[in-house]
Amino acid sequence: MSNKTESNRCSIVDLIAENSLCIILKRFLYKSEYQKEEKMVISPPDRMSYFKGILLLYLKNIDHRDSQEEFVKKFVDILRFDPAFYEFTLRDIMSNIPAIDEPPYFSGKEIAKIFIKDCIRIAFDKRIIDLKEVGWLLQVVLKNQLGEEWFARELFRFLMLKKVNTQNPLEIERYM
Repeated sequence: MSNKTESNRCSIVDLIAENSLCIILKRFLYKSEYQKEEKMVISPPDRMSYFKGILLLYLKNIDHRDSQEEFVKKFVDILRFDPAFYEFTLRDIMSNIPAIDEPPYFSGKEIAKIFIKDCIRIAFDKRIIDLKEVGWLLQVVLKNQLGEEWFARELFRFLMLKKVNTQNPLEIERYM
Protein backbone atom coordinates (compact mmCIF):
# COMPACT_ATOMS: atom_id res chain seq x y z
CA MET A 1 0.00 0.00 0.00
CA SER A 2 2.82 2.38 0.76
CA ASN A 3 4.20 1.87 -2.78
CA LYS A 4 0.85 2.87 -4.23
CA THR A 5 0.70 6.03 -2.09
CA GLU A 6 4.29 6.93 -3.02
CA SER A 7 3.40 6.39 -6.68
CA ASN A 8 0.38 8.69 -6.35
CA ARG A 9 2.48 11.41 -4.71
CA CYS A 10 4.99 11.35 -7.55
CA SER A 11 2.29 11.67 -10.13
CA ILE A 12 0.67 14.58 -8.25
CA VAL A 13 4.05 16.34 -7.95
CA ASP A 14 4.73 15.64 -11.61
CA LEU A 15 1.30 16.97 -12.52
CA ILE A 16 1.86 20.18 -10.54
CA ALA A 17 5.31 20.64 -12.12
CA GLU A 18 3.91 19.93 -15.57
CA ASN A 19 1.07 22.41 -15.02
CA SER A 20 3.54 25.10 -13.86
CA LEU A 21 5.69 24.49 -16.91
CA CYS A 22 2.63 24.81 -19.15
CA ILE A 23 1.74 28.16 -17.58
CA ILE A 24 5.29 29.44 -18.06
CA LEU A 25 5.42 28.22 -21.66
CA LYS A 26 2.05 29.80 -22.43
CA ARG A 27 3.35 33.14 -21.18
CA PHE A 28 6.31 32.96 -23.53
CA LEU A 29 4.50 31.40 -26.49
CA TYR A 30 1.67 33.89 -26.28
CA LYS A 31 3.95 36.79 -25.46
CA SER A 32 1.69 39.42 -26.99
CA GLU A 33 -1.18 38.38 -24.70
CA TYR A 34 1.17 38.32 -21.73
CA GLN A 35 2.56 41.76 -22.57
CA LYS A 36 -0.91 43.23 -22.75
CA GLU A 37 -1.22 42.66 -19.01
CA GLU A 38 1.96 44.62 -18.37
CA LYS A 39 1.39 47.59 -20.69
CA MET A 40 2.47 50.89 -19.30
CA VAL A 41 0.15 53.82 -19.81
CA ILE A 42 2.01 56.62 -21.54
CA SER A 43 0.46 59.98 -20.78
CA PRO A 44 -0.25 62.53 -23.55
CA PRO A 45 2.47 64.91 -22.21
CA ASP A 46 5.01 62.06 -22.29
CA ARG A 47 3.93 61.13 -25.83
CA MET A 48 4.44 64.76 -26.86
CA SER A 49 7.85 64.90 -25.16
CA TYR A 50 8.84 61.68 -26.91
CA PHE A 51 7.65 63.04 -30.26
CA LYS A 52 9.41 66.40 -29.81
CA GLY A 53 12.62 64.64 -28.77
CA ILE A 54 12.50 62.25 -31.73
CA LEU A 55 12.02 65.20 -34.10
CA LEU A 56 14.99 67.00 -32.54
CA LEU A 57 17.09 63.86 -32.94
CA TYR A 58 15.99 63.56 -36.58
CA LEU A 59 17.09 67.13 -37.27
CA LYS A 60 20.48 66.51 -35.58
CA ASN A 61 21.06 63.27 -37.51
CA ILE A 62 22.99 63.98 -40.69
CA ASP A 63 22.40 60.60 -42.31
CA HIS A 64 18.61 60.20 -42.61
CA ARG A 65 17.28 56.78 -43.52
CA ASP A 66 13.73 58.05 -44.08
CA SER A 67 12.48 61.27 -45.62
CA GLN A 68 11.16 63.87 -43.20
CA GLU A 69 7.57 63.04 -44.18
CA GLU A 70 8.07 59.28 -43.71
CA PHE A 71 9.77 59.80 -40.37
CA VAL A 72 7.04 62.11 -39.02
CA LYS A 73 4.26 59.83 -40.33
CA LYS A 74 5.88 56.79 -38.70
CA PHE A 75 5.94 58.40 -35.24
CA VAL A 76 2.51 60.03 -35.58
CA ASP A 77 1.20 56.51 -36.20
CA ILE A 78 3.27 54.81 -33.47
CA LEU A 79 2.25 57.37 -30.85
CA ARG A 80 -1.37 57.21 -32.04
CA PHE A 81 -1.82 60.89 -32.68
CA ASP A 82 -4.74 62.10 -34.76
CA PRO A 83 -3.91 61.90 -38.51
CA ALA A 84 -4.47 65.66 -38.79
CA PHE A 85 -1.51 66.10 -36.46
CA TYR A 86 0.75 64.81 -39.25
CA GLU A 87 -0.05 67.76 -41.53
CA PHE A 88 0.22 70.21 -38.64
CA THR A 89 3.63 68.80 -37.71
CA LEU A 90 5.00 69.08 -41.23
CA ARG A 91 3.56 72.55 -41.75
CA ASP A 92 4.21 74.24 -38.39
CA ILE A 93 6.34 72.24 -35.99
CA MET A 94 9.20 71.11 -38.25
CA SER A 95 9.99 74.70 -39.21
CA ASN A 96 10.03 75.86 -35.56
CA ILE A 97 11.55 72.88 -33.75
CA PRO A 98 15.22 73.80 -34.33
CA ALA A 99 14.59 76.84 -32.12
CA ILE A 100 13.44 74.48 -29.34
CA ASP A 101 16.61 72.49 -28.66
CA GLU A 102 15.83 71.69 -25.04
CA PRO A 103 16.05 67.98 -24.17
CA PRO A 104 12.68 66.42 -23.31
CA TYR A 105 11.68 65.73 -19.72
CA PHE A 106 9.48 62.74 -18.90
CA SER A 107 7.20 62.06 -15.94
CA GLY A 108 8.94 58.79 -15.11
CA LYS A 109 12.25 57.04 -15.59
CA GLU A 110 10.75 54.11 -17.51
CA ILE A 111 9.44 56.26 -20.37
CA ALA A 112 12.73 58.20 -20.38
CA LYS A 113 14.64 54.92 -20.73
CA ILE A 114 12.37 53.83 -23.58
CA PHE A 115 13.07 57.15 -25.30
CA ILE A 116 16.85 56.85 -24.88
CA LYS A 117 16.93 53.24 -26.12
CA ASP A 118 14.95 54.20 -29.21
CA CYS A 119 17.15 57.23 -29.83
CA ILE A 120 20.29 55.12 -29.60
CA ARG A 121 18.86 52.70 -32.13
CA ILE A 122 17.76 55.47 -34.50
CA ALA A 123 20.89 57.60 -34.20
CA PHE A 124 23.49 54.86 -34.39
CA ASP A 125 21.86 52.16 -36.51
CA LYS A 126 24.62 52.55 -39.11
CA ARG A 127 27.30 52.49 -36.41
CA ILE A 128 28.30 56.09 -37.13
CA ILE A 129 28.72 58.00 -33.88
CA ASP A 130 28.10 61.73 -33.97
CA LEU A 131 29.36 63.40 -30.81
CA LYS A 132 26.63 66.07 -31.04
CA GLU A 133 23.99 63.34 -30.86
CA VAL A 134 25.75 61.59 -27.97
CA GLY A 135 26.04 64.92 -26.13
CA TRP A 136 22.38 65.72 -26.68
CA LEU A 137 21.29 62.25 -25.52
CA LEU A 138 23.48 62.63 -22.45
CA GLN A 139 21.65 65.90 -21.68
CA VAL A 140 18.35 63.98 -21.86
CA VAL A 141 19.77 61.29 -19.57
CA LEU A 142 20.92 63.84 -17.00
CA LYS A 143 17.71 65.88 -17.16
CA ASN A 144 15.70 62.71 -16.47
CA GLN A 145 18.14 61.47 -13.80
CA LEU A 146 18.89 58.14 -15.50
CA GLY A 147 22.60 58.14 -14.71
CA GLU A 148 25.62 58.33 -16.94
CA GLU A 149 26.57 54.72 -16.16
CA TRP A 150 23.19 53.43 -17.36
CA PHE A 151 23.55 55.45 -20.57
CA ALA A 152 27.09 54.18 -21.18
CA ARG A 153 25.94 50.56 -20.69
CA GLU A 154 23.00 50.99 -23.09
CA LEU A 155 25.18 52.66 -25.71
CA PHE A 156 27.88 50.01 -25.36
CA ARG A 157 25.32 47.17 -25.46
CA PHE A 158 23.86 48.54 -28.67
CA LEU A 159 27.20 49.16 -30.36
CA MET A 160 28.32 45.60 -29.53
CA LEU A 161 25.43 44.07 -31.47
CA LYS A 162 26.72 42.41 -34.59
CA LYS A 163 23.71 43.45 -36.63
CA VAL A 164 20.83 45.76 -35.91
CA ASN A 165 17.53 44.22 -36.87
CA THR A 166 15.56 47.22 -38.09
CA GLN A 167 12.51 44.97 -38.47
CA ASN A 168 12.20 44.67 -34.69
CA PRO A 169 9.84 47.20 -33.16
CA LEU A 170 11.12 50.21 -31.31
CA GLU A 171 10.74 50.11 -27.53
CA ILE A 172 7.86 52.61 -27.66
CA GLU A 173 5.89 50.30 -29.98
CA ARG A 174 5.78 47.64 -27.29
CA TYR A 175 3.83 49.98 -25.02
CA MET A 176 1.44 51.62 -27.45
